[in-house]
Amino acid sequence: MTPKEFISQLDEPRIVEAIRKAEATTTGEIRVLVSRHLAPDAMSEAEKQFMKLGMHRTKGRNAVLLYLAPLSKTFAIFCDQAIHQHGGEDLWKSIATTMEVELKAGRSTEAILHALSQAGEALAKYFPEDGTTGNELSDDVIRD
Repeated sequence: MTPKEFISQLDEPRIVEAIRKAEATTTGEIRVLVSRHLAPDAMSEAEKQFMKLGMHRTKGRNAVLLYLAPLSKTFAIFCDQAIHQHGGEDLWKSIATTMEVELKAGRSTEAILHALSQAGEALAKYFPEDGTTGNELSDDVIRD
């Protein structure tokens, strides 16, 4: 699948709805970024975008960025410091493994939806909704 096909096949309304659903039970924030650029080191690029988007400024330092770079066929899940203190690497590796299977099968929307659901469950476990933050970041799919 070409990057253009990947992007055109994404069901953005379903992704935005999944972000909202995932965030409904947590103070955590989740964003999805689909890049038009090569990103051989997706984790490094995800970290740069995380900072550029100001995701490190959330009240609970509990934001997650799903970064996808279809041109280089890479992706990364980048999490803020509070999440690493609770969830550890194994949780995110498990989500990434499932995403990779779905992406290789050409099911990009499903890969993202699965990751959002799993991230939302993890965030709700460690950072349950307490009515103090509201939605700090846009739920729209970002393109750079």
